[in-house]
Amino acid sequence: MDEGVNVPHYDGLNRMTDEEVIARYNEQTTHTVIGTGFWLDEMTRRSFRRATEAALEEAAAARRLAKINMWVAIVAIVASVGTGVIQIVTGS
Repeated sequence: MDEGVNVPHYDGLNRMTDEEVIARYNEQTTHTVIGTGFWLDEMTRRSFRRATEAALEEAAAARRLAKINMWVAIVAIVASVGTGVIQIVTGS
C-alpha cells in the first residue's frame, strides 16, 4: 500500500504539524476523487473562519471599550472624591 494513502491514528494526527498535514493533504489530492460534499465542507470551513475572525475583532473592540470605561470610572471617582473634599474643606 502506498505510504501516502495510510491514515494516521488519532494520536499520530494530533502530533503532526500543520505543515505535515498540508503536505499529506496535497499528496492525497492526486489519489482522491471528490464529490459535492467536499465543496460544501470547504464552504462551511470558510464560513467558520470568517465567523471566528469577526468574533475575535468584536472581542478586541469590547476589550478596548472596557479599558475606556475603566478610565472614565476612575476619573469619575477622582472627581467625586475631589468634590467631597472641597465640600468638607469649604464647609458647604
